[in-house]
Amino acid sequence: MATTKPLRIVVIDDDDDSREMMAVLLESLGHRVECTRDGVAGLALIQETPPDLAIIDLELPTVSGCEIVQRLRTAGIATFCAALTGDARPSTRMAAFKAGFHAHLVKPVEFSDLVMLLDSVGVAERAAQPTGQASGEAVRSSRPD
Repeated sequence: MATTKPLRIVVIDDDDDSREMMAVLLESLGHRVECTRDGVAGLALIQETPPDLAIIDLELPTVSGCEIVQRLRTAGIATFCAALTGDARPSTRMAAFKAGFHAHLVKPVEFSDLVMLLDSVGVAERAAQPTGQASGEAVRSSRPD
């Protein structure tokens, strides 16, 4: 099940090729993407206008991905966040979830994994909507006219 509306996505990754490829893939699926290579700038970007999804590299030169997510959660920002890393060890995955990430992607990211991530964001958004509001449907009265 694909997301029905374009998402605003922030990608924070200091690897230029990885960041640019992620942006191209996401934009090809119709989403709006903002990128930065710096953790401090990425944190500010998310805090200024929280996106629907943030894909954050765990190993950044200025501030770690885990620290970014911890700061977001402390500030009450509930943006859906996916950890991006070249480290597939279970301990790295668990540390990411403990920090507050919702998902974990291993580089190089497979297209199918990216689509599943976008579906997860869509499901989370629909679950957060009031009953009857999913998929943009209006609440209908059950009483006869």
